[in-house]
Amino acid sequence: MVEPDDRSRSVEECLARIRQLEEENAHLREAAKTFGDLAERLKRALDAELRRAGQPVLPRERAGRDNRITVDAGPASR
Repeated sequence: MVEPDDRSRSVEECLARIRQLEEENAHLREAAKTFGDLAERLKRALDAELRRAGQPVLPRERAGRDNRITVDAGPASR
């Protein structure tokens, strides 16, 4: 059987880990946004260069199909 002090320590460790993961998640989301912004700026710069070179700028489609998979993360905790 788990003693109350051990249980309390375990709960505190879990809460600390949750805080750590939430902070890491926030950093990853910010990095993803920054990366997306950079990709968009690069695309606009490339389009501008193509226009200056006299080449038509056509809407781009992905080279291949989207290979991402969907993972069920379960119900939202908040």
